[in-house]
Amino acid sequence: MTRPKPAPRHPPGAASLRRPDRPVALAITAALAVLAQVAPPSAAQTFPASNVTLLEHMPLNAFPSNPSSANDCWGYVSPSGREYALVGLRDAVAVVELTPAGTQLVASIPHQSSNWCDIRTYGHHAYAVNETGGGIDVIDLSGVDSGVATLVNQITDFGLQTCHNICVDEVSGYLWLASPNINQGRLVAMNLTDPAEPFLENALPPPEGGVSHDVNHESPSREARLRS
Repeated sequence: MTRPKPAPRHPPGAASLRRPDRPVALAITAALAVLAQVAPPSAAQTFPASNVTLLEHMPLNAFPSNPSSANDCWGYVSPSGREYALVGLRDAVAVVELTPAGTQLVASIPHQSSNWCDIRTYGHHAYAVNETGGGIDVIDLSGVDSGVATLVNQITDFGLQTCHNICVDEVSGYLWLASPNINQGRLVAMNLTDPAEPFLENALPPPEGGVSHDVNHESPSREARLRS
């Protein structure tokens, strides 16, 4: 049974967003070409590089759905220190563990077929959007070290279905939507007080900007604010 969502604190276009700080979670930016210390000669010859060494290349046909394309990847480090790539495939989000010995596919969470799938993390949750439908996929990574990644929610509040890109501000605890199908494509802020149940708290009103393609939002840390 789906838990009821809290009502937005402010209507779209209302006052500025502020809430208590949260610890900044460690994340890595990973890629399908995994970097490590020693590369097999065949891989190094196939993919020339500068100042990095290729360990392994994971082709698209290595994923269960055999997707025709992929466009994005993000990183997640579990509390135990194990590292994972979250790969935005045309029809799924793939979770791939990265080790010096190679890569291991952990899970694949399907979504509607789309050229674009963008992913970010907050704590042990991942958020994925695409340009076809389904809103925001919320993926629980708390069991990833045991080989489990679970789709726990799909956020479609206010008619949200598609979004080009997202950004998570880990200090303030907000997820920002860039070019969503709501609010005429302008920025929308989702509150992550309950990471499994993001809810819309604010939005850039139409007179204050146009469609956003990408966004990066970083709040100053509590220590930085105390120094200012």
